[in-house]
Amino acid sequence: MTEAVTGMSGMAKTWTVASTTTYDAVGRPVAVTDVLGRVTKTAYTPPAMTGPTTKVETMNPVGWTSSTVLDPAWGSELSVTDENGKVTSATYDALVRRTAVWLPNRSQAENASSPSSAFAYGVSQTQASTVTTKRPIPGGTKTTIEVVDGLGRVVQSQAPAVGSGGVMTDTVYDSQGRTVSTTKPYWASEAPSGKLFIPTSMAQVPSRTDTVFNAVGRVTASVLYTYGDETSRTGYVYPGADRTDMVPPAGAPRPRRSPIVEGRRRSWSSIRRRRSPVLGWLRRWVLARPVVSWVGLLVRSRGKLSARSQPKPPATQQQRWPKQARPLPQVKLQYRKGIPSKSTLAMLPISA
Repeated sequence: MTEAVTGMSGMAKTWTVASTTTYDAVGRPVAVTDVLGRVTKTAYTPPAMTGPTTKVETMNPVGWTSSTVLDPAWGSELSVTDENGKVTSATYDALVRRTAVWLPNRSQAENASSPSSAFAYGVSQTQASTVTTKRPIPGGTKTTIEVVDGLGRVVQSQAPAVGSGGVMTDTVYDSQGRTVSTTKPYWASEAPSGKLFIPTSMAQVPSRTDTVFNAVGRVTASVLYTYGDETSRTGYVYPGADRTDMVPPAGAPRPRRSPIVEGRRRSWSSIRRRRSPVLGWLRRWVLARPVVSWVGLLVRSRGKLSARSQPKPPATQQQRWPKQARPLPQVKLQYRKGIPSKSTLAMLPISA
């Protein structure tokens, strides 16, 4: 069972059951019920755990089913059938590395030797290892190569360029495993070969973004370089344990931003005005998880907004919500004028 805070009275919290999960005898989830009572069911083959699981079937609240066939030895996905009956299948080598994938528009039965994507792995002790991907295209095959490091992380992607040469994309990691530099695709004089290409100068790279961390692993700057020259820098300052300030790039609008701390998680709010098709102009907008969790309808009556709980969704996807009553999930409102709200600040519409 999962509970969420739906209200506050001083320091006392009001908890509401957000979802309930039912498990079978061996601890596998078989049913999940959400806050509106909608149930998603999961069935396993064999059901009594008399052997390794070979198939998992899921039925959503409206009765649509999808299934996944598993390799009993390793649990790898051999095929996935979606709610429309479309099948995606895959094969693996002896090391359980994916070697081929057949998408629904290219079935494995009819194209056994020509998959949608084929993968080959090159492992070397003298140079970087590679993953080669081949995909059929009109008139031939497109081959791309990913150069990986000793931890299996992609450090360079190589693709053929129009005419001659290749198109490269680089990723650099630090000793802590964090991504510190990424590039947009750039042209190189060498064709894709699987060997790590190193540009002689950053002036060859039209766009590169570096991320700077401080001693405790927090981001302090995001720097954009164009042909080796710094063109934009976004800074982050941590003046306190519960606050993070963003310093926008030079010339950009300067929003004042501060986090709303909820336990160990943060939600960003911006004091910049933003246009909303439902609420009109907002003076404050929560960008991440709201302070409280609430589901309801937003109703406009004579120019004023009010909240109404327990929304009734359209019977089919073809039907649309009435213009005067649209769903507003995971949001609770507090008004500067008019109808007050008992919730903590989430959005503040500007009064007309």
